[in-house]
Amino acid sequence: MTSNFLMRECRRTARNLQRFLDRDPSAPLSEDDRRRVEAHLKECEKCRTLSEEFQALHSSLSDLGSTLAPSDEAVDRVKAALDRALQAETGQP
Repeated sequence: MTSNFLMRECRRTARNLQRFLDRDPSAPLSEDDRRRVEAHLKECEKCRTLSEEFQALHSSLSDLGSTLAPSDEAVDRVKAALDRALQAETGQP
């Protein structure tokens, strides 16, 4: 494989990598693009490493989101406080 061809494939893969990893039905890759990304990742260590880093980042962000979610108890307290504030403002018991 020539270095120019490899660089073009790396650029193409970089453009399509997030959509490939997300497998988002609203922005799907064509079957041809999906196969090209898969084939390139098998051949190119640099792009494979980038793919693994994206996957690790996604996993970390998913884990972070679940730890930052408020508890049901906290949500209930906020709702109750908003209800009390609304009742006080409107003069309703």
